[in-house]
Amino acid sequence: MSEARDLGTQPVDALMQQWGLSNHDMVDASPEQLTHKQVQRARKGRMLTLAMMQKVTRTLNIAVWYRLKKEEREQYFEYLHKHLHSYFLQPRLRTVRKDRDGWDCSSSEPGHRLRAIRKRLGLAQWEMAKQMGVGAVTLLDWENLRRLPSGSGRRKIEAFCHEHSVPSIFAS
Repeated sequence: MSEARDLGTQPVDALMQQWGLSNHDMVDASPEQLTHKQVQRARKGRMLTLAMMQKVTRTLNIAVWYRLKKEEREQYFEYLHKHLHSYFLQPRLRTVRKDRDGWDCSSSEPGHRLRAIRKRLGLAQWEMAKQMGVGAVTLLDWENLRRLPSGSGRRKIEAFCHEHSVPSIFAS
């Protein structure tokens, strides 16, 4: 198996051991026809798609739920897929580095650079949005990479960067 796809034993393996669950227990509890091979791949660190990670997570939560006593169920906090797989978001968001201009930034994506600039200037999202002349939700969408700025949005960002003497987020 290629090293890029084999990421070592995952937290799902330890959680299954902690709850006393076997691969067969997971397959039995699955409402989505999870197979033994899929469970094995998840446990041993084979990189899964987001849909498959979520399928394994839903199944683990169901299997654990059936093992809880009635009074314990009220206290149970469901696991999320990011708790089960150590590589979730790893390449894009987990490593914080200095970008080419020396700004702390999680990636070279314009939205992440925009957030780094905002934090460096000590501005809240609503403050930066107001100074740019855009809505706070728009700025949030740009920072979280849910939307890319349009032509007028790019111009507003460029003007803001120029006004505050910070490097452009769109420079290559």
